[in-house]
Amino acid sequence: AVVSTQSGHYGRADECNEKCGSQIIDGILLKIITCIMGLFAISLNSFVTVQNVESLNKCKTSVELWTKSLVALIGAGDLLVGLYLMLIFIADAVYGAGYCTSQAEWLSSMRCSSLGVLSTIGSQVSLFSMTALSIVRYRAVSSGKLPGPVTNKCIASIVGVVILIITVSSTIALIPLQPTFE
Repeated sequence: AVVSTQSGHYGRADECNEKCGSQIIDGILLKIITCIMGLFAISLNSFVTVQNVESLNKCKTSVELWTKSLVALIGAGDLLVGLYLMLIFIADAVYGAGYCTSQAEWLSSMRCSSLGVLSTIGSQVSLFSMTALSIVRYRAVSSGKLPGPVTNKCIASIVGVVILIITVSSTIALIPLQPTFE
């Protein structure tokens, strides 16, 4: 059954109507915003991530090392989201107005699923890293003491938290792709 909506889009059960102009990204303004945000996210977060990673060996205190490590991880997560935006923008350009007839194929494709995984990992890495950074900053402020020096224990803790954030983020992104969840 075909149902017209206010936007002129024709909803369909298992068919596509020749009047359907549905695209992955509907509207020129949204396409422009997606492209600009993707480019900015990739370029600026690449810079932030590299700058923070390069300065890790110069950190004098544990709080400074935690902060720079987590800011680098936030940048990496946001970089993945920027990459997702650009890849969606490209997919939209490739499918164009023909998306309507290819929608079922696209939505069930590995490319679409991979983009969902990429977006979710990026978002979760940023979210968990910001949460960890808030905890580090809260502990530093509430302790009333000066931050301690960088120690092997501190480095091991940071590596463990980074691995945990990446593992949990990846798990959250990949679980929906398991056959039992489809």
